[in-house]
Amino acid sequence: MQYLGYETQSIPVEINKSGKNELSDIELNPMDYKLGEVNVTGEANPVEFRIDKQVINVSKQLSAQGGTAADALQHSAAVQVDAEGNVSLRGSGDFLLLIDGRPSVLDASTVLTTMQSDAIDQIEIITNPSAKYTAEGNTGIINIITKSKSFESTSGMVNAMVATGEKYAVSAQMQSGLGKFNVYGGVNASSRLKINEDDIKRYDDNDPNFLESYASEREVSKESYDANVGVDAKLNESNMLKLDFQSGSWKYSRFVTSTFQSTNLANSVNATDDFADENFFYKPGLNYVNQFDKDHKLTLDAQMSFVENKIPVIYTELDPFYRRDNTNKVDKMQSDVRLDYELPISEKMKFESGLAYHGFNGANHITYQTQTGLGSDWVVDDNLSNNYDFLTDNMAGYAIFNTVVNAYKLQLGIRAELNQRRFAGLTDDYQKEKVDWFPSLHISRNLTKSQKVGLSYSRRVNRPTEWQLYPAVWAADRLNLVQGNPDLKDEFNHSLEFSYSYLSKKLRMNTQLYYQLISDQISSYVLYDGTDFINTYENLSDGSSSGIDAMVSYNAMQWLSLSLSASGYHNDWSGKTRDDVKLKGSTYGAMSNFRTTFKYKKSTVFQFMAIYYAPQNTPQGDIDAFYYFDFILKQYFLDRKLSLMLRTHNTFDTGVMKYKVRNDQYLTNGNYVYEGPTVMFSVSYKFNNYKKKQEREGFKSDFDTGLDH
Repeated sequence: MQYLGYETQSIPVEINKSGKNELSDIELNPMDYKLGEVNVTGEANPVEFRIDKQVINVSKQLSAQGGTAADALQHSAAVQVDAEGNVSLRGSGDFLLLIDGRPSVLDASTVLTTMQSDAIDQIEIITNPSAKYTAEGNTGIINIITKSKSFESTSGMVNAMVATGEKYAVSAQMQSGLGKFNVYGGVNASSRLKINEDDIKRYDDNDPNFLESYASEREVSKESYDANVGVDAKLNESNMLKLDFQSGSWKYSRFVTSTFQSTNLANSVNATDDFADENFFYKPGLNYVNQFDKDHKLTLDAQMSFVENKIPVIYTELDPFYRRDNTNKVDKMQSDVRLDYELPISEKMKFESGLAYHGFNGANHITYQTQTGLGSDWVVDDNLSNNYDFLTDNMAGYAIFNTVVNAYKLQLGIRAELNQRRFAGLTDDYQKEKVDWFPSLHISRNLTKSQKVGLSYSRRVNRPTEWQLYPAVWAADRLNLVQGNPDLKDEFNHSLEFSYSYLSKKLRMNTQLYYQLISDQISSYVLYDGTDFINTYENLSDGSSSGIDAMVSYNAMQWLSLSLSASGYHNDWSGKTRDDVKLKGSTYGAMSNFRTTFKYKKSTVFQFMAIYYAPQNTPQGDIDAFYYFDFILKQYFLDRKLSLMLRTHNTFDTGVMKYKVRNDQYLTNGNYVYEGPTVMFSVSYKFNNYKKKQEREGFKSDFDTGLDH
């Protein structure tokens, strides 16, 4: 008895007189095929444009090795990262961050600038999500996908990075497949210091003799330490259970040394501002999948996050001595539960539905105290000190219908969300409850084997954050106070997007055109109350945003490739602030990222990168153009298992952002200087990392792609 991929068996059979014999089932044993190492010379595209998303293959980004998720995101035309690591999507910080499809309890920019890229497989940028996703995030969703595990291998990775300016990072991950179980874990530690300079001057149109100046040096430090463990279990052929746990600490600190001068003061004021955002967290998670058959499945995902957060802000003036301590201690708890169901109706039709719950509770304890003499007693300000809770609950349900009509793929979706949020413990309690509906539509078609087009629509929402709503002053320096606005409304967005992609052997081209109509737009605003300048938030009555994201890559030769990613946008706004100042205007903005990559044999890669930000207007001023250059050299050893990389960032120290802010009669000019030049060295070693034993129809093999994963 013979069959391809199975051992031959010989069974003696005795033929009876009729010539017919009925045999029982014969079990054949699979044959083991030991294949030699396979070298694949193809390279994955660093950035892929799919009809509904952009996908960044992080391991293909040279500048991301030894860096963070924010470094990898700079390869997308739609994403911008400023000098302090603040991330914006299509010019806005209003996006939702997910990690393996789960919301993060920590601030998005904090996570993106501290999460090490070596633990990340891909980053999805979903600019027009379907109804399956939460409606939060007007400009879209950034979903970080961590590296996958195998049930059939033991593998691991160790990484280390050191850079000028006191920057360090180490990480290690390991996983082991044990038949029906896979156990994995990892540790990460990083500390990154950035030194930036700020130079601000403020003028009064009505008083030519008036001048205020503020010069500062900022030491910005970001530290991250965490460990994670997990187990994946194949309960049977249809059921999969995953349990995971992560714990660690994150710290963002900023120490500012400044000199303040004013024509209204006899002497200059020398001061320090010591700010820290300290977090200790732990979060258990569960994921269960019941795969009824090929495309018919039920998925349950749940995660609880607990965070102990402390934010001390100590502002000190040296002569005469004055010190202010504004400390907020917060106990945070976040719950996320999602149930998704997929049902194939026919070969060309599928139905999806689901329920989701998101809950957040933050118990705040704010202490505001001052000290007017060195060694004197602290005096607590009872008006600014406070204990309160901020609570949000969001319950949602969705339904999606997928079908194919002629050559068009169609997806129709609808999502309903009941959102509740409130402050408890303030003098005037704030509470809001509202139900909103969010439709979505996606259409795509393959024009040819190499060309695709897509059209999509979605309605999304940007709900005010806790600190945008908090009515008291919660931060301050010599020039500005920061205060929320409890009267803020939800901001809504109707988004329409068209995409086109072309792929050939040497040329890849991807383009996205978008238009967004925004109502009750939330924007930061500088309010002058006659004594202080207050940074607060307002709803502009309406606005719109339109633009283009494009990427072109050309493999000129086997050893040379060129890549250009660029984005351009136009925003307009109109409205009136609480102090009756009318705002109306528009802006054009653009940025580009050009890369030239040289490859020598299969072990050496050199890359030159140029980043350019075009000038733009803001509702109260403008920002000048600025640019910088990076150089990267990467060398592989030991059959690409060991890699070393040397990188220079802001090589020629050209990263200087100049801006202006105008408020009624006052004009503020500022210069923000990026840190540079920075030199970084990183090393990465993998063992068995991508030698996954694969079983398929009786064949067993050890397969190593030889690619830089």
